[in-house]
Amino acid sequence: MAGSGRPRPLTQIRAVAAAELRLARRRVRTWVFAFLAVGGGLLAYHVWSFPATVGATASPRFALPGLGMLSLWMLLVGVVFLSFDMRARDERERIVDVLDTRPVPNIVILGGRLLAVVAIAWLPLVALALLLQVGGLVVEYQNWPVGVPAEPVSLATFMFLDAPSALVFWCALVMLLAAALRNRLAVSLIVLTFLAIAFGRSSTHPSICCRSCRGLRTSGCRVRTSCLEVLRA
Repeated sequence: MAGSGRPRPLTQIRAVAAAELRLARRRVRTWVFAFLAVGGGLLAYHVWSFPATVGATASPRFALPGLGMLSLWMLLVGVVFLSFDMRARDERERIVDVLDTRPVPNIVILGGRLLAVVAIAWLPLVALALLLQVGGLVVEYQNWPVGVPAEPVSLATFMFLDAPSALVFWCALVMLLAAALRNRLAVSLIVLTFLAIAFGRSSTHPSICCRSCRGLRTSGCRVRTSCLEVLRA
């Protein structure tokens, strides 16, 4: 009730998420995985765009789901190491005593932390998308012999559909196992094994990385050929 003086659940979730975001900014591992994801994505895209400008390979602009998955897999590994030790961190920093005395439901705490970790992992993808799009437009405007902008529909589908759903699923899985097992080593090994299996399946089934570009078939897109070339590289 609004008149009871108790904060609403959504307000509590936002507060928990904001606190988790502040803590994540101070961790070295957060910046390491963000740098690897953005740097690796830029390198893969522009290395491929160079032979594409001379007609040696298909253009990478339609293959962002395939190339973006490389950065997404790196961030999913980062999600494991950002989420697997939350309970141990609370006990180490004596936050658990405060949480146990506050009338905050567990679902609110877990929901806020899930939201924060997903946002932390998604923001590097936003930075990567902006760099690819703006850099590609600048290259196109200057008529330089290397680099092309990403296809907007492929980019938007990957950013707002594929990536968030994958991040939410894997982060929720890590937090569920962490709450059930309470063993950081076991949680990390189990989730990393699942990630390796999923990565192996995606590398042997090109349709997985092309799922975001189904709507581009009518425009003569060569995305299936492009993604196959990514996976063979």
